[in-house]
Amino acid sequence: MTRISLDIVRTTPAYSLAEAAHYLNLPLTTLRAWCLGQRGFRAVIRMDGKNPWALSFLNLVEAHVLAAIRREHKVPLPAVRKALRYVQDHLEVERPLVQAEFETDGLSLFVERLG
Repeated sequence: MTRISLDIVRTTPAYSLAEAAHYLNLPLTTLRAWCLGQRGFRAVIRMDGKNPWALSFLNLVEAHVLAAIRREHKVPLPAVRKALRYVQDHLEVERPLVQAEFETDGLSLFVERLG
């Protein structure tokens, strides 16, 4: 029996957009915009695999964290995009929504780097 790598399991698309939207209690249009982009805006979540209509487990986690940032902390999406881009580019974090610990003041997102 072949042992499957955890990374492969976590990054293999397994959830349709509709199924993920149901699990996350999000409108399908919102999740679609976050995952595929909309009207000149790039996607916030980088999809795993070749099928852009299916989310991996890590994509599902990213969408869950993004939903919490938007719902609970009311951080505007442009501020989220800016923070994610900064963390990816300058702190070299591939999946900020999964790997970084964000803090917020309700307007912006911050990552404590040097203590």
